[in-house]
Order: sequence, then C-alpha cells, then structure tokens
Amino acid sequence: MIYEKGYKTETSIDCFSSCLFNHLDYMNICINKYETFLLGGGLDVSFAWGIKEFLSTDQHIADVYIRAMQLYGIELHKMVCETNPKDFLISAIKSEKNIMILLDTSKLSYNKVFTRNEATGHFVNVIGYRNNQVYISDGYVPTRVLSIFEGWISIEALLDIWSVYGYYYIEIAITDIEEVNKIISNQNMISTIKLDLQHYLNGGVDNNTGLYHGISAIHNFQRYLEYVLKHEGKELEKFLYRLVYNFKIKGFFIGKNCIYNLIINIFPDDNVIEKEMQENIRNWNITMLKILKIRFEPSNEYIGRLKNIICVLIEKEINTYRKIIDRM
Repeated sequence: MIYEKGYKTETSIDCFSSCLFNHLDYMNICINKYETFLLGGGLDVSFAWGIKEFLSTDQHIADVYIRAMQLYGIELHKMVCETNPKDFLISAIKSEKNIMILLDTSKLSYNKVFTRNEATGHFVNVIGYRNNQVYISDGYVPTRVLSIFEGWISIEALLDIWSVYGYYYIEIAITDIEEVNKIISNQNMISTIKLDLQHYLNGGVDNNTGLYHGISAIHNFQRYLEYVLKHEGKELEKFLYRLVYNFKIKGFFIGKNCIYNLIINIFPDDNVIEKEMQENIRNWNITMLKILKIRFEPSNEYIGRLKNIICVLIEKEINTYRKIIDRM
C-alpha cells in the first residue's frame, strides 16, 4: 500500500493542493504549486454586490487545480461512490488508487482546530488499511502554524465523516508520466504571469454573469464592505470572521502569495519589487486584523479610516504589478 512505499505528507497552498501534490510527488511528478494555481486561473478573483457573498477566485478552488492539471495532461475526476463505501475504500487503498476524499471538518477529531471552527469540506488522502483502520494523510491542518496529520483512524468513523458529502472523492488519472514531465519542463510561466497580471489590472465586468473581475472586483467589494460594516448589526461579528476566513482560503491571499513566490525566483536580484510585494502582503494581513477589530469599535470614523487604508493598499498593489509587467 502507498503509505508503506516512501509516500510523504507535506503542506501546500490549501487542503486540495496538499492532497494533490503529495500524490504527484509520490509518483515522481514535480510540479510547482504556485505555477499551478496561476495556470488554473487562480488569480482571477470576482465579486458583485448582491450576486456573490465574498470576494474569491472566479471558480471553486478545486476547479482551479483541475483546470491546471488538464494543461499538464493529468485528469482529476470528480466522483461519488455509488457502491458499498467501505468495500470501495478498502479496495481503492489496496489497489493503490490515487484518491482524495472530501470530509466534514466538524467531525475531524485528530485536531481541535477543526471542531472549534465552522464546519466546512476538507480533503485528505487515504493511503493505508489494516485491522479495520484507515491511514490518513492530511497535509493542511490550519493551526496557527500550519501543520500535518498522519495516522490511523477507525474506518467506521471515517465513513461517517465521509458520508456528510455523499461519499465524494477525486481520482487522479495519468496515462503517461513521461509526457506529463515533458509538458511541465516546457511551460512558459513568464508569459502566463504577465497575462494574468494584465487581466487582473484591467478588471471589468462580465455582462453575462454580472460579476466584476480583478481590480474592479476589489473596488466593488470595498463599497459593499463599507455598507455592511455600517448596517450588519448583531450579525456583524459572524460576518467579519467569515469574511477573513474566505479571504484566506478562497483565492485572494493565495493568489498574492503565488505571484510573490514566482517573482522572487524569476527576478532574484530585484530587491525593490520583492520588498514591495512583501510589504503589500503584510499590510493586507494587518488590514484583515483591523477589519476584525471593527466588532470592538464599529464607529463611522474607524470605518472611514479603514476605507482609506484599503484604498492606499489597492493603489500600491497596482503600482507593484505594473512594475512587474514592465520588467517582463
């Protein structure tokens, strides 16, 4: 079984990519996780007041990776177990299928961070079976310092957690590893980054969906946020926590970190751009804390100061991205 053959659990950008890249690493397929997120369209954030609740990637995070993998010649099949789930799981593990299963975090007992927060979906890899127990590989335990979990849990407990999402799983299908590695080596990321940044800065609205994209989405969300902060009332605290949570895991921060990690490798000697990007990311993180503080100081004066901070942040980020495009 896979867990006995040199498989390693490593962290990545999110739970989905952690599962995906741990499987790919096991198969000796080395793909840059930051490149993958951009190739799949991860930098394309969208929002529209009244249509979408939070600013996030235009597509589901999982679909970002599915789209990117197709460009590499790797298929990620969305599946639902329609047979006996216990028999299926045992068979899949013993035949060493590369599958990622979707679990309900409210029932994940191996770390308190899951049960203490709002329930959500969470992908893990199942790579071993013995004595009615399953070996779990979780590369994204969202503790204050990101951590991993590897270990055995009862298969009955796992089936109960898995059932919440209807026994949903992703199966990785690769027909030619050599061809995949050839595609990876020929990937031109500079042109991809340049086009993504230009698209992000151009912004605009999709007339079919009504969604704003890129920088236009951020401006639209900023106006919505200002309204909500003044009118949400008793539900404000809950909204603020959900807002910050969504910013962290649904593409907004992920995209910025991906750009940063790619740019410092493409332009290793450009300390100016590197420092600007570090400062921008740090200031966005500080701003998230300031947003949470509104629950203690929900005054129009504080909200006005916060609005100005966000405006300055947006302009600084625009200027930095324009410098990167000019360098390319």
